[in-house]
Amino acid sequence: MNFTFKNFLSAACLILAILGLNACVKDRNPGYTDFSNLAPTVSIVEGGLAKFNSQTLLFPGSDLSDTISFRINYGATTVAPRDITVTLAYDASALAAYSNYVKFPDSIFAPFPTKVVIKKGQSYSELVKLVVYPNKIDPSANYMLPISIVDAEGIVIASNFKTIYYHIIGNPLAGTYNLVGTRYGYVGSITWAGFPTPIPPPASTLNLSLGIPTKVAAAIDGQTVGIDFSNLGGNGYQYLVTGDASFSSVIVAYNSAVLSGDVIKFSIIKDYSFIGAGTAASPKPTFRIITHYNNNGSGTGNDRILDELFTHQ
Repeated sequence: MNFTFKNFLSAACLILAILGLNACVKDRNPGYTDFSNLAPTVSIVEGGLAKFNSQTLLFPGSDLSDTISFRINYGATTVAPRDITVTLAYDASALAAYSNYVKFPDSIFAPFPTKVVIKKGQSYSELVKLVVYPNKIDPSANYMLPISIVDAEGIVIASNFKTIYYHIIGNPLAGTYNLVGTRYGYVGSITWAGFPTPIPPPASTLNLSLGIPTKVAAAIDGQTVGIDFSNLGGNGYQYLVTGDASFSSVIVAYNSAVLSGDVIKFSIIKDYSFIGAGTAASPKPTFRIITHYNNNGSGTGNDRILDELFTHQ
């Protein structure tokens, strides 16, 4: 086949089209980053200030012991070329940045491993475990145990993920409560004006105290605790009890699990008292929550009236 000027033009246009396509592909990826020349780094992926809230410990206060864990990550274009020993330590300087927290007392946690190995051929270390003793924790105090990577045999330590900030949010409402409770069951919907009107005669009753003699109020923040709702804690249903600035009064709300599964018709906190409220003197809160609700999210189920009295141990 003779190669004419027309053939030449066609071939040139094809080459230019291919080059243009390649240029377009590159243009469509302006955020592309070449990681091939980055130095290997180690980090705590579960740590860092961006994940501070997820490092809050919310174990039930009645538990004798609980374990939480994290891993050391080896970040590079390949796996670890050799065994790498990473050194961990309690970080006093990280704690100093949070004046409202004090260090975990030695009585509420077991010593954690200070030497962790990332094995050759791996990208992560084995689990680094921290054992805590919730039943020894003062739920009204703010505690923190920042654990940092302090050495990695010369490998770069990621500055924004070198520390995990395990912490416990103090809340005077938090802790274990003795429960006296009754759930009143009805068929279909009923009318009730709330207290002081008497509770309407039920079709059935359930004594919650027999199966659930105690419940744990876990701190969500410094003012609010979450407490299992009726006998539905296993479904994630919770009361949200919030105190005012001095905890001289409280209000009740409900978490999203309750609000998506039920229709709340009436709710109130009664008989709230707090020995030592607003002071540091051995606070012992007690309160009673009454809730009238329908057990179907559309309001077409059966009504319930729930009466639970909580007394802090």
